[in-house]
Amino acid sequence: MTEPEFVLAWVTLADEAVTPEGEGGRFLLVRNKTRGWELPGGTRESDETPMQTLFRELFEETGVSGRFICWNKKFYPKGWVGWVIAEELFGKKLTNDDNKDWTQNSQNTPDTEPESWKVYDSGVVEAKWHTESPEMYTWDASEITVLAKWAAEWTPLE
Repeated sequence: MTEPEFVLAWVTLADEAVTPEGEGGRFLLVRNKTRGWELPGGTRESDETPMQTLFRELFEETGVSGRFICWNKKFYPKGWVGWVIAEELFGKKLTNDDNKDWTQNSQNTPDTEPESWKVYDSGVVEAKWHTESPEMYTWDASEITVLAKWAAEWTPLE
C-alpha cells in the first residue's frame, strides 16, 4: 500500500513515560456516538497527505495538536497509525494541571473550565486520557494493548 485510506492517532503526553498499557502512561481515546471508544482519526480526503489527515482529524475530534513522532504502517491493512505527543489544546500549551480527564461539554470552553472542551466533530461525545482500555464496542481492546507496546518499544533511527 503506497498511501493509506485512513489514519488514526496514537496520542501520548510529553511529560509522561510511554509505557505498555496498564503501566502508568496515558493515551487519548475518543468516544464516538455509535462506535464507542476508539483512537481519533478518519478517512483521508482526496487532496490530503496522510500527515494532513492525521492532524486535521486529531484537532477536529479532540482539539489537540502536537508533535509527530512516527508512523506504524503495518498494523492495519488499509490504514496507518501516527504517534503524536500532545502539546496544545485549542492552541493553549498543555500543563500538568490540564492532563486530567477531559470531557466534552458544550456549555464550557478551555478558558472557563480546563477539563472540558467543545470539539468540532459532532460524532464525538467525549475525549479522555486512559491508562488501560475501557469497555469497547467496535474495537478489540487488544489493539490498544499492541499499540501501547509498539510506542513503548519504539526506538528512533540513528
